[in-house]
Order: sequence, then structure tokens, then C-alpha cells
Amino acid sequence: MSLPTNPEVQELLAQHPSEIGDIASALRQRVFALVGDTEEEVYFDWNQVGFACGAGMKRQFCAIAVRDQRVDLIFNRGAELDDPTGLLEGAGKKERHVPIASPQALNNPAIDALIRSAADLAASDS
Repeated sequence: MSLPTNPEVQELLAQHPSEIGDIASALRQRVFALVGDTEEEVYFDWNQVGFACGAGMKRQFCAIAVRDQRVDLIFNRGAELDDPTGLLEGAGKKERHVPIASPQALNNPAIDALIRSAADLAASDS
């Protein structure tokens, strides 16, 4: 699958160490591979790339937050997701995240299941 070109994503990732940018790029590719009709938006103030099933923040199902030492895969409605492997962290009312500090951490099918579930949940609100 060819990834959509987005100069804003490249600009955001260029502001961080290359190994962190590589993790974020691989995660971005996975989101596009798993969720067909995905809208993408860059939020420079938050160092995030958001993904939605259609336009608008309400339809956003996850985001990649680029940190100095890791990447966080954020689920806007993570508290509603089934997480049998216990990957999700956070105690907020709705949001949960999965911290990813190495490329090897991406080799987890539970991450794919969370992404798909989050997209299904967002799409069901249409």
C-alpha cells in the first residue's frame, strides 16, 4: 500500500530524533493499512498526527503523539475499548494511550486490534 504524501507529517517528524520518527512513520503506515478511508491531520502544537473516519475531531479514532523518547498511540475513546492484553495506559475519563519506545514494540497484533476497534467505534457514530 502506498502511503499518502503529507509534507506536514514530514515537517513534524523532522523535529524529532530519527529513531522516533521511524517508529511514528511505521505506525502511520499501519493505521492507513488497517483502516481504509482514513483522514489525517497534523497538530503541531501537540506534536500529533490525528486519524479520523471522516471529517472532524468527533470522528477521530486515534493519534500518534511524537515525544522525545517514544511515540504514544493515543485512543480518544480508549476507555471504551476492549484491551485483553493490558496495553492501554492512562486514567482519564475517555482517553488512553499505548507507549511505543522501539520498533520491536510495534510487532504486537494487539495494537492492530485496538486500532481497528477504535476506528469501528468512531465510524459507528455516523
